[in-house]
Amino acid sequence: MSAASAKRIYTFPLYAGGAQTYFDLGYIYGAGDYFLYSHSTYTLGAVRGGNRAKLAAIDLRKAAAGEVVVPRELLTFDSSFSLYRSFIAVDQEREEVLLVNYPEDGKGGYTKHSKLLDIATGKSQVLTGTITTEKKKRPAKSHYGAITTDTKEDYFVAHYEVKGERRSLEINMPTGKQWYYDWWYQEYGEKINLSATP
Repeated sequence: MSAASAKRIYTFPLYAGGAQTYFDLGYIYGAGDYFLYSHSTYTLGAVRGGNRAKLAAIDLRKAAAGEVVVPRELLTFDSSFSLYRSFIAVDQEREEVLLVNYPEDGKGGYTKHSKLLDIATGKSQVLTGTITTEKKKRPAKSHYGAITTDTKEDYFVAHYEVKGERRSLEINMPTGKQWYYDWWYQEYGEKINLSATP
């Protein structure tokens, strides 16, 4: 791949309506014949975080055929995706997205909701079985200027079941705040005071 052989398939817009409102590009992933990306909007001078993020897909087959590419919105993340251990995992081979979120249950806790989204059709099925997560380590490299060192990095895998078939996926987007709180505690040895956190 080179700059000379590369082909532009889509230009992500900058402006989102008003003169002071912009699009914000989030996660980027590939899944089979699809390019996935999350995005939201923000307004200059406004408090960030008030806009709901969306997940969109671009069909790369249409781009390869020279057709005009229009991203297709797959879903809008509601506020529960920022709670507890919510996450999103992309199955590149099956062209599916595993969505697990934790709405508040009204009793000081959370209720797990999980579904599997088919990227091609946009349809989803609710998963009723148990979904577990597992922390693993893999080789990684750290870069400090011209110095590169070998190290290990943490990552998480979700284990779930679809029609009796056990599956495992790497968690690509840990969207719930608890993932960050756990990382902070592991990194700095202190818990975040949630009552003092806006």
